[in-house]
Amino acid sequence: MKRILISTLLLAIGFSLTAKSLPDSTLNLIDKTLIANKLILVKDKILDRDYRLALQLCREILVDDKNNATAHYRMAESYIEIFDYEQGLTSHAKAIASDPKVNKDADLLLARLAHRAGKLDIAKDAIGRYKLTLSEKEIKDLEVDLME
Repeated sequence: MKRILISTLLLAIGFSLTAKSLPDSTLNLIDKTLIANKLILVKDKILDRDYRLALQLCREILVDDKNNATAHYRMAESYIEIFDYEQGLTSHAKAIASDPKVNKDADLLLARLAHRAGKLDIAKDAIGRYKLTLSEKEIKDLEVDLME
């Protein structure tokens, strides 16, 4: 029993230390671990194309940690898939406001959201910024030039 408890505690500490977007520092270790676990589940739900459940889980995270950049970013990823581009843009803006480096592909997501929302100037600027983060090979492999 002690081993299980110690293993769980070490796992919880590991998750809290390695979380990309650390939750609010006022949360206790258990809350931080629950948030980290929910973020993993959110990513799984997005990969399973269960976007509505991913959004619901993100909302639950944001109740406890309203500035969690990863939760806002995952919401933006989900909103684009259910064709709610304005909500996606709002979630993306909140993610960037909380952590400008929330995801290396944040400008690509912004470009996709803005393009689909008909905000072509924003999309063009975002794809330009995204290209600056890529090597020539990546630009060619990802066909980013075709997006301009």
